[in-house]
Amino acid sequence: MRAHTPSCILAVWAALAFAAAMMLLAPAGRTADAAPHFEKADCWFVPPKTKQVTCGYLTVPEDRAKPADRQVKLPIVVIKATGQRKADPVVFLTGGPGQGVGVDKKGIETWWKYDKYWPWLKNRDFVLFEQRGTGMAVPSLNCTEIDDRGIELLQNMRDADRVRAIYAEATETCRKRLVGSGIDLAHYGTRDTATDLADLRQALGIKQWNLMGVSYGTRLALATMRDHPEGIRSVILDSVYPPEVHAYENRQEGMERAFTKLFDACAANDFCRFHYPSLEPALFQTIDWLNMHPLPVTVADPRDGTPVKVLVTGETLIELTRYSLAFGDARYMLPVLLDGVAAVDPGILQPVVTNMVQSALGLGLGDISIGKYYAVECNEEIPFNDPEAVRKDAMAHRRFAGFAYQLDDMASCSSWTQGTPDPAVKAPIESAIPTLILSGELDPITPREFADVAERRLKNGHLLEVRGVGHSTLTSSQCAIDATAAFLNNPGAAVADHCTN
Repeated sequence: MRAHTPSCILAVWAALAFAAAMMLLAPAGRTADAAPHFEKADCWFVPPKTKQVTCGYLTVPEDRAKPADRQVKLPIVVIKATGQRKADPVVFLTGGPGQGVGVDKKGIETWWKYDKYWPWLKNRDFVLFEQRGTGMAVPSLNCTEIDDRGIELLQNMRDADRVRAIYAEATETCRKRLVGSGIDLAHYGTRDTATDLADLRQALGIKQWNLMGVSYGTRLALATMRDHPEGIRSVILDSVYPPEVHAYENRQEGMERAFTKLFDACAANDFCRFHYPSLEPALFQTIDWLNMHPLPVTVADPRDGTPVKVLVTGETLIELTRYSLAFGDARYMLPVLLDGVAAVDPGILQPVVTNMVQSALGLGLGDISIGKYYAVECNEEIPFNDPEAVRKDAMAHRRFAGFAYQLDDMASCSSWTQGTPDPAVKAPIESAIPTLILSGELDPITPREFADVAERRLKNGHLLEVRGVGHSTLTSSQCAIDATAAFLNNPGAAVADHCTN
């Protein structure tokens, strides 16, 4: 599920020249070969000399009921094992929904480094699967209209109503453009993408593989386990987002619970406790101070080098705080952020603001396809959440008002919803496929309760709580990595109920 707007992790846009070439190559109408198929192609990047890589495109119908009409073209990258190769690859499913898998020239650089951290890359091929509508897929559902107004959004963060108005206007302009180009948004949901994944396994001639999903990617993995269980040896669900939860109805409660756990974790951590023995009041005092005395920080526009002035306010600190809780180790990151503000030195905050500007412009690692996000969430999640329950949750847990993710998205869905939402998409998923469920103790996005819900339906599911970290444990926790490596080698072995770095 989307962590924040406009960026998540591991997704960037392709170079403009290559994107233009892809647009020219994409079939706009009927095609002689409408059956799903994979075609090898020269890689559009230069891999390291130590890597063997296969590149190509999976072509599938946008609407499988009309297989000869518009086609969807999905770039695929297979990074070959560097050691003694096992026959069952790992395929990676990104989150969001809408997060690209990072197969463009810039994003792929991240993946070359992962064999230093993920031991399974040494003996298993690693398949990077670009989901329809995301990243370099053609057509793309990315909303450049939001990126075009990124600086304006950043510079108006103190005016929540203005930010909402800018964002709503940009997203609606994007939707009209996508629909006007002939894209059928009804066919960019989870079940269509799960079928693409099953088609890819067949097209690559893989007998068995292992699914590894993070955040929304876990919902895609679960749907594939239900709809296309053939050939799935095992599944890793990192920060699980099961379909039957009503994620918005307890969002504020979950945020408060995550922060309460963080304050307790800080008290038990030498570094955090030394810097902020009373982290909770220090955080709120700093937010209040910034709202009264915003810090002006000037950085260079990455597009042309012109100065961009951004006011670091309490709202900015809220955004940075929830990011550190979700994607880093907030026991270390949050004290550093608070120290930077306490120093009243804009220079200390320049690297943070530079990253914010890059993300707002869609230029940083982690740009997300907002059109894909709304095509999924507005049909598979938001319509099933009771607005009154959401309101009561917000009223009952006002301590962290302003910290909760995505609540404004509920008002944006009316034009993105395709017909009457199908309640079948919220049906619980049962499976006997061996599954490792990783849940970060401090995760404010997909809390431990989501993991408990998923585990109850999985006959051979094993839940591991990862202490001290938040969302996306495999990018922040060595003990989660070790447990995953052991599970891949023997999915039937016993798994501990928790681990700590």
